[in-house]
Amino acid sequence: MSIQIRGCENSCAQCQKIYIPLHKEYPCPACGVVNKIIEAEDKYDEEHIHLDFINELIGSMKYYKANNGQFVPFGCYIRGMGGNIQNVVCWAFDKIEDEKLEYKTGMFDEDIKKYFGPEREYILPNINGILDEVYKRYGNENFFITKGFKKQKFSILEKIQGWFDGLIP
Repeated sequence: MSIQIRGCENSCAQCQKIYIPLHKEYPCPACGVVNKIIEAEDKYDEEHIHLDFINELIGSMKYYKANNGQFVPFGCYIRGMGGNIQNVVCWAFDKIEDEKLEYKTGMFDEDIKKYFGPEREYILPNINGILDEVYKRYGNENFFITKGFKKQKFSILEKIQGWFDGLIP
């Protein structure tokens, strides 16, 4: 199961490309047009879209890491651009930790291009901005270290073993 971040995507009024605005005046990564971010009043406060997405992304990453020992969830339902970006960011941080890499902006560009394909390469600067922001928090707050937790790989059946005990007579 995965925690999906919803309501974070914006569609450019000029070129119709979908991206995640990182601040109020964030330009479309495809055409450069600054779009007015219009959200329902009860959905998002326009001034805090950036903080909401990054905080929700980091919150989901903390949850996965604490419960599974890795950022990518074992069972994952990916929906929309936001879900795909969330998946890529989780994968990148698992790779950083597993291979003890020093993060640099753009280090995953080729992997991201392969993942999204040539028709969505425009999203690359947007994802790099998200990776940069998450990495800044990762380094400053040191919040991904889980003391005493050994990374384990196991199947979903092993994870739920014993869950059905007592349910079926």
